[in-house]
Amino acid sequence: MNRLEAMARVQSTDTRRENIDRSFDLGIALSYALPALILAPLSVSFYVFVPKLFSDLGTITLETIGIIILVTRIWDAVTDPLIGYLSDRLEILQGKRKIWLWTSVIPLCATFGLLFTVVDIPPHFHLAWFTVGSLLFFLFWTMYAIPYEALGQRIVVAYHDKTKIFAIRDGAFLIGTLLAALLPLFVARAFSHSSPWTHWSVIAFTYSVALVGATIVCNRNVNESSTFPKSSRPFSPWNSFRLAYSNEYFRTLLIAYVIASFGAALPASLFLFYVQYVLQSTRSLEFLALYFVVGIAALPIWVMLARRLGKKRVWLGALFINAFGFLGVYFLKPGEEIQYVMLITFSALGYGGTLALPSSIQADILDAEELRSGERSDGEFLGIWSFAKKLSAALGVGAGLVILGMSGFDPKTAIQSSSTLMALRILYCVVPCACAFISLYVMQKFTLDELVHAQILSDLDKRNLVTT
Repeated sequence: MNRLEAMARVQSTDTRRENIDRSFDLGIALSYALPALILAPLSVSFYVFVPKLFSDLGTITLETIGIIILVTRIWDAVTDPLIGYLSDRLEILQGKRKIWLWTSVIPLCATFGLLFTVVDIPPHFHLAWFTVGSLLFFLFWTMYAIPYEALGQRIVVAYHDKTKIFAIRDGAFLIGTLLAALLPLFVARAFSHSSPWTHWSVIAFTYSVALVGATIVCNRNVNESSTFPKSSRPFSPWNSFRLAYSNEYFRTLLIAYVIASFGAALPASLFLFYVQYVLQSTRSLEFLALYFVVGIAALPIWVMLARRLGKKRVWLGALFINAFGFLGVYFLKPGEEIQYVMLITFSALGYGGTLALPSSIQADILDAEELRSGERSDGEFLGIWSFAKKLSAALGVGAGLVILGMSGFDPKTAIQSSSTLMALRILYCVVPCACAFISLYVMQKFTLDELVHAQILSDLDKRNLVTT
């Protein structure tokens, strides 16, 4: 088959399946993306601000905070496959995904808010408060996030429409991350005579109300397709892992993404420490805002490039740009804010592409899995994906904080030792770059592109015609 014939097949197959299922609708896409706008600040707040706030209390050491985050994230990751499996099969009220969003949103918001009431309890309870609060927060996060991601897998079927859907969702996530950087500044100025813990209580309440509203809009406007084949397999974590790992496409993408996630977790959790102690700057939130503004602005470019060059190639390019900028940050000296701005601006150009494109590729893989196994297990696969991603991120955050603490970091000291600063530079700059380059190598053998996906859809259509 020559390329013109292949592209004709892509177009005809996409058109046929859009008529069978549904075409891209901007209103539905925006409704689906709305919860991501608020989920992002919750995630960023926990990883970026919570460790620093609890460390500043002086009642929990930084090493202990790192260990708690590691343990609770492992617990969180373990629950992912079970939640994914159940969300594939539980059909109550408005559908098997939506019931999870309805029932988890209030507990999720409540546990997030309770983390910031720790200053109102005796100091000897702080450790238990942080541990239990983190465990519950991540449990309810999983109950919300896994069904929410699975809901998006079947909004559209066409190859490039998937990129649009997940670009809009992840664009909302980026805007939400920007909100996470700006809202603390606004609240701090509006409540200038109150403590940081009061500021964060206000912020937590704001996020909670917004997430409940976003959930209502999403559940009312986004319909879940129930026409795909379902699995009756009993739940077994081992069988779920074996099923997911046996899919070559999924296995390759998962390994590459997990390695990249490990690296990305380090600068996310160490950002405030780097800016304060290495760069010796007080503009951390302004830097964070700049990073995400640039990432948001560049996202449409990555979507356009993906249509022209392919999802895999463009994702790897975005990953390279994102990592290369961080490498230059290693060489900065105190006070070099302009150089830092230039480097993170370059790095941020690739950030949007590193978010949206793996999700779009993942949706293509789930079509391939339907052809291979004859059933749709979106939640189960996403549960395995989330398990691996969270475990990797937990190892990154936990290891970063523990190593920083072991290097002699003292939160009560304005100037850290040279060994601590060197450890901070390596963890913040060098390790993420190394992880990105390993991911680039792993993805070289990934072969699921637009033409292969078109053939998969064509074969699925033929199978459905036979079975009906």
